[in-house]
Amino acid sequence: MACVTAKNCFAVGSIGTNELIARWNGTRWTRFPTLTRGQLDAISCTSATRCVAVGAGSQTLVTVWDGKTWSISHTGGSTSRLTNVSCSSTTDCLAIGENSYTLTVPFVEHWDGSAWSGVATPTLTTGPLYYLLGTSCPATGSCIVVVITDGPLDTAACTRLARRAGLGLARTGSTATHGSGEIFLALATGLRAPRGRAPSGTPVVGSALNDYFAAVTEATEEAVLNSMLQAVTVTGRDGNTSYRLPAEPLQRLLARHAGGAPPGREDR
Repeated sequence: MACVTAKNCFAVGSIGTNELIARWNGTRWTRFPTLTRGQLDAISCTSATRCVAVGAGSQTLVTVWDGKTWSISHTGGSTSRLTNVSCSSTTDCLAIGENSYTLTVPFVEHWDGSAWSGVATPTLTTGPLYYLLGTSCPATGSCIVVVITDGPLDTAACTRLARRAGLGLARTGSTATHGSGEIFLALATGLRAPRGRAPSGTPVVGSALNDYFAAVTEATEEAVLNSMLQAVTVTGRDGNTSYRLPAEPLQRLLARHAGGAPPGREDR
């Protein structure tokens, strides 16, 4: 659910085999006409005239609110599902989900104001299955990181796992300054069992957790770097401009300091 004001909220989900979108006006809920078969899992609004909802039906599904009507903005592959979305403006949205064929690779798409495109994500070729559900940085120095694994981890292990997200942020330069509000959450499904029954598996403990710790640290670092490189140049009030981070000059700088390439024109 997303609220623009106390009297203007949207909720998304499904009813039967169709997606469901409803609006709260401060007094009652009103349902919008069905757009397609499927389910919407998340919504993000930047204003009363701009909301984006994501989910899946027979394929990836993205719907958009323009202040008057909802419409289908984008559909994707039949093996992918979007489960979360965050928009900072009308020209910048990240939608995050999963690909049922490649569970070790998070599925992320970016909206740049004109089109949706895939975003490179961390790839784990060995070890436990891992995929980031999402990362959002609402303000300088404050980040939320959510990690999930299907490994057999208990509560204590998940607590230790979540703390490693901070190491990933530190690799990108974060020092957790005063007032920083990082939130780290780790979930594990490997010990799930029917209600009232004990798990049949054995929890991973001790040094056997090292691969999990490394995976969280590396995935968090790469998620931040990918997010930074997807940012676009934005010009605001009085011509104030925040420029995007140019990927190619950055790669040359990194290669130079690693001893792999001579400096280019942009490096001087």
